[in-house]
Amino acid sequence: MADKTKNKKHEPEDEDEGPTRPGLVRGWSKKVVPPTQTLGEEDLSYLINISKSGLEQLRDDVGRNRAPNKLDLQYMYIGAPGCEVFGKGLATNEGLEMLSVHNSEVGDFGAQAIADALCTQKGLREMNFSSNEIGDAGARAIGLWLRGSTTIETLLLTYNHIGEEGGVHLGSAMCENRSLKVLKLGLNDLGDVGARSIGEALEKGHPLLSLDLGSNGVSNDGAEALAEALRLDCPLQQLVLRINRIGDDAMRPMGLALEINKNLWELDLQGNSLRDESMDYLGPGFGENHTLKRLNLEDNFLTDAACKTLLHVLDKNDDLQLRELKMKNNLLTSLMVTQLDLYMRTHVNDLKQKRKKDKEERRSTRASSPGNRTKSKVGGF
Repeated sequence: MADKTKNKKHEPEDEDEGPTRPGLVRGWSKKVVPPTQTLGEEDLSYLINISKSGLEQLRDDVGRNRAPNKLDLQYMYIGAPGCEVFGKGLATNEGLEMLSVHNSEVGDFGAQAIADALCTQKGLREMNFSSNEIGDAGARAIGLWLRGSTTIETLLLTYNHIGEEGGVHLGSAMCENRSLKVLKLGLNDLGDVGARSIGEALEKGHPLLSLDLGSNGVSNDGAEALAEALRLDCPLQQLVLRINRIGDDAMRPMGLALEINKNLWELDLQGNSLRDESMDYLGPGFGENHTLKRLNLEDNFLTDAACKTLLHVLDKNDDLQLRELKMKNNLLTSLMVTQLDLYMRTHVNDLKQKRKKDKEERRSTRASSPGNRTKSKVGGF
């Protein structure tokens, strides 16, 4: 019975069980949260909506550094006025490291209020603005904050209304920022102009590691700009360009980049307009690349001929690190799908065996090193 009670300690509806604490299912309210109480992360996970008085209490707690260092306000629907209230506390906060306002009806004005507050907060590492109908004006405000931030590492802006102008603001800000590592902009409308602006920031040495530009109306021009950044061996490790309008011509510079690049380990080109000609350009890159681990070519227009070309170059790569190859929903016959699956399963198994062998050799080398032998003798003595 004791174990049963212990397992249900996070269920606020069972008021008779577990330790007594305010029931926060209805929001952050002064009626259930005394001003003297410091709220923990477990309490915050139960917040669904928030009252005006509760938002003011949250503002005060954040401003006095009495809130946790991670604050998740997703689905709270605080709106732009709520962001303005909350921002006043955020501006004087010193300990907050993660903030999410995902799907909270923030809009451009709310994004500006939060971004303005973050300009003085200086400690945030992760910010989630996704699903908030933020447009170019909001992106501009976020860009101004991004320019001066030295701590932000993850910025999520998925599913908003950011267009070309907003993409330019963000790309320009990245030219001055050196802390951002993850940028997710999927389901916006940056187009080639926005993609090119971000590509230029990468060319200038921005240390971004992960970039998601899926579903942004990017065509060959934008993809070629990003390929040029990869050719210059920028630090980017993950590039997502799924569901765009990228065609065969953009794969020529992409293939050349893959021959040289030593950092990229995931490339997602699902849902574009790639045909067999693209493999003629990508093939040499795959044949020389020794870092790529995940490749997604699903939902394109590749036939058996392209797949044969791909398998041929992959098989000649003596140091191929590819672990995952997705090619569903192309124009492949069932026989070719079977051959591709067999090749990848065999290759992945070979990689595992090679890693195991290398690990054993390293262990053996360390055990037989002079330093270890000396320690053994001293210990034995």
